[in-house]
Amino acid sequence: MGRQSLDGVPLVPMEFNARYSRTGLHRCTCCRMQIASGILAIVALTAAVLSGNLNLAGLHRRLYGMRVLPTTPCKETPRYYLTMMTTFKNMKPYIQEWIEFHRLVGFEHFYLYNNNSTDMPEDVLNSYIRKEIATLVYQPSVFLTAYDGMRENYSQKTAILDALRRFRCQTRWMALLDMDEFLFSPTKRPIPELLKSFEPYGGISLAWLRFGTSSHMLPPPQVTIDGYRRRMRAPSLNWKNIVQTVCVAGIQDVHEVIYHSGYHSVDELHRSVARHTHRHVERSFHLFRLHHYFTRSWLDWWLRVYDRGSVSGSASKFKFDALQYYEPANELYDDTASFLVKKLEAAMHWNGAVWRRDFLGEEKVKKAVAAMECKYNTTIRF
Repeated sequence: MGRQSLDGVPLVPMEFNARYSRTGLHRCTCCRMQIASGILAIVALTAAVLSGNLNLAGLHRRLYGMRVLPTTPCKETPRYYLTMMTTFKNMKPYIQEWIEFHRLVGFEHFYLYNNNSTDMPEDVLNSYIRKEIATLVYQPSVFLTAYDGMRENYSQKTAILDALRRFRCQTRWMALLDMDEFLFSPTKRPIPELLKSFEPYGGISLAWLRFGTSSHMLPPPQVTIDGYRRRMRAPSLNWKNIVQTVCVAGIQDVHEVIYHSGYHSVDELHRSVARHTHRHVERSFHLFRLHHYFTRSWLDWWLRVYDRGSVSGSASKFKFDALQYYEPANELYDDTASFLVKKLEAAMHWNGAVWRRDFLGEEKVKKAVAAMECKYNTTIRF
């Protein structure tokens, strides 16, 4: 089967790569986007005040986050040292891979919040639930009124708060990641072993490395960390977090945690990562690496846009044509996670040909391929 491509259609035009290079996309465009977002927020707030639609509760959430978690200490010793919490929607083909990968690096239990999935993830998860490796929680979509009177999606935020409230005494550390994020240490040491030196802090902020399609039109027959080895050179400006559950007071958003008095977050060099300044901290990846496989293949992205959508239950967050802005994420070859490939394949009893056949055999996938062929006026070879 090999690597797939569109006949006669270049996947990553050279002039596009030159235009959206590291400095062009990551620094210039991202800064402009931040400035534009700030201007739009000011305009929206001003319009809300003038129209009388200002929602003070929404404004308070935007400024101060959601501080709702208890301060009382846990009476019992946590059952787990390190667990994972995630919210997902229609990720069935990748659930086993994601769980087994993180078991390899030291995670003991997984709190999985299912946001209106329609692909029957229980088929994969039931064995993990029976073995008490996973806890499955059904998470409906949650919308709250924003400061400007509009409805704002809080599904992922409320899921995180529920997990931190409900399971705070079951685990000492909880990682708040997504199913397209893979965490490991390039030192090849287990994550729990590395966390020992961070116990005086409230949590650890992890920097992203964003991977692209690796020019795959269709999913390759390899596991994710093997099939996608090309990434953006510059790290993302966002952070994800591993927190000590009893130290957390609430969350500002899915990237930023609010801690009880006396606690704060640090990066892997033990440098404080504070609100409003965290984007200016130079990233380090010597101890922890968080690989973000945001797009996977072109087909995966198509399904994300037109079938799966966002955790909110809507596809409005994603636009398929936005994929061109992530193609610079193919600019650098990175095989840092390759030492885990054979172990992951053994843990999964991996058969890439069968997995790929089953994935591409689904009716919705066939329809997606046909739609892509129509959009690009070409034939996609299987």
